[in-house]
Amino acid sequence: ATRGSWEGRYQPAIDQVVGDLARLYQHRLGVIVFSGLCDDGALGCRVAQAHGGEVWVQRPGCCVSPDMPNAALATGGVSLQGTPAQLAQALNSRYSSVGDKSG
Repeated sequence: ATRGSWEGRYQPAIDQVVGDLARLYQHRLGVIVFSGLCDDGALGCRVAQAHGGEVWVQRPGCCVSPDMPNAALATGGVSLQGTPAQLAQALNSRYSSVGDKSG
């Protein structure tokens, strides 16, 4: 199906993108929220969590604009927060052994 237009005040609407992905990938979905303005993404985080997805955020203290990470944290479902480098390291650690058949 082709999306006609984005709903909401943000374009593209990250809440809709994450919501669509949550419904498709369910518990396999992972979302990382980085620095950004307003509460864009908070609804998407709730939908991801409701479908069993996981949400990580950039630590607000190291953001240029902490609004989006703070909004995600306010959902109560964030499982990890850190600097971009820490989040990248955690992501790499999680998936570096996916193809490893020795373990």
